[in-house]
Amino acid sequence: MAARGGGSIINFYSIDVETAAWLNADYNITKSALRGLTRSAAHEWGRFNIRVNLLSPAAMGTVFHRMAEAMPGFAEMAASRKPLLRNGDPEEDIAPVAVFLASEMSRFVTGELINVDGGLHMPGYQSRPPNVAEMEQQGG
Repeated sequence: MAARGGGSIINFYSIDVETAAWLNADYNITKSALRGLTRSAAHEWGRFNIRVNLLSPAAMGTVFHRMAEAMPGFAEMAASRKPLLRNGDPEEDIAPVAVFLASEMSRFVTGELINVDGGLHMPGYQSRPPNVAEMEQQGG
C-alpha cells in the first residue's frame, strides 16, 4: 500500500465487546485487541497515506437468523433495543459504510471506530415508553 501511495484498511469490531456478551470472552478479547491495533496502525501508517478504521456492524447475519429461528420474538426484541427500531441489513445498511471507508470519500478519516448498529451501542437503560405511538396520537 505504501508503494502504491496509500489505501484503506477496514477492521471489523463487535458490539459484543461493549456489552460483554455472554460466553464470548475469547471472541471479545480478540475484537478488543483490534481496537488497539487499528489505532496504532492508523497512527504509524498515516505517513504512507494508509487509513485504518474499525467498523462495528450489527445486522441480520447468519447468527442473527439462527437465533431468530430458535427463539420466537428474538428479531422483534432485537429491533426494540435500537433507537431506529429495526434490525440492520448487511447489504443495505452495513455495506455502504464499508464502501465509504474504502473510498476516497473518507480520505481524512483514520483511527476511527464507526458503529453501524441503529444506535445499539449507545449506553444507558431503555427509557422509551412502550406506548410511544399512543402517546403521540394523544399529543404527548
